[in-house]
Amino acid sequence: SLFMAAMLVVSISAHTLYTTIEQADNEQNALMQRSANLLTNLAITCASPLLTRDYGAVEKLLLLSANSRELRALKVFNRNGQMISQVIHAADKPPEAVFDILNVVPPTGPVTQFFWLDAQGKALDSGNPLWTAERLVIWRSLDEFGYPGSLQVEVSTEYLKANISNIIKDGLLAAILASTFSVTLLLIYLRRPIAAIRDSSKFASELTSKLGEKMPEYAGPEEIESLVEALNETSFWLYTQEMSVTAAKQRLEAVFSNISDALLTVNTDDMIESANNAACELFGWQEHELVGLSAAELLPEWASM
Repeated sequence: SLFMAAMLVVSISAHTLYTTIEQADNEQNALMQRSANLLTNLAITCASPLLTRDYGAVEKLLLLSANSRELRALKVFNRNGQMISQVIHAADKPPEAVFDILNVVPPTGPVTQFFWLDAQGKALDSGNPLWTAERLVIWRSLDEFGYPGSLQVEVSTEYLKANISNIIKDGLLAAILASTFSVTLLLIYLRRPIAAIRDSSKFASELTSKLGEKMPEYAGPEEIESLVEALNETSFWLYTQEMSVTAAKQRLEAVFSNISDALLTVNTDDMIESANNAACELFGWQEHELVGLSAAELLPEWASM
């Protein structure tokens, strides 16, 4: 029972762990996909104002796009890495355009690139933020739209971590509830067979004092049914044998007591164990007086016999 319960708990926990990890990965991928789609849509809408150098229109588009609670900054850079527009979205505050002079070196390579940064702004080696990433930075090239520059978005991982924490808590709760429910059902199911085995063991240990008695019939697992049936048959067989031996003993005692010849039973130590009526009359003693005496006391020639 304990082994089966443990296997149930391990199986449910393993499944819950796998599901939790999968959901956490889905949350991370969803964040990355949302941010990448935002940059793609923003690149399409900002391309025309950037080509005409209408930076006011670009700023308005950035302000409209920065309303997501997890988004922290949107920036536009030209081909030289010089920032030409920036919108900052602090936590619990509306997004606002901030003028700043900033020169960076945009990454080269794929059109869209993802970087997980820690609290010091250092890029992490792993693509999985775990619990060390403070923010996600995504770069999107604008070259395909005819503007030699890049878009950058900074996303806080605070809400991602909160969502993953909730997923873990829900997974643990689900595992505990499922394990408790499954183990309870298992114990309820095994309660009757275990009780039958316990009763069978007790009946077997008391079999010699309960000859002829029977256990209640059991309907359930075949092995326990066979055990109960075998114990009942054994009890009946032993009772029959006991009755046969008792009857034979009674017959023997009747013959022994009523035979006309004097009879004594003597053990290997020459001690008298029993005497019939004729022997008691012959020696003039009661049976209880004869029992325990040495045969030599009654028969002096006994030693030479």
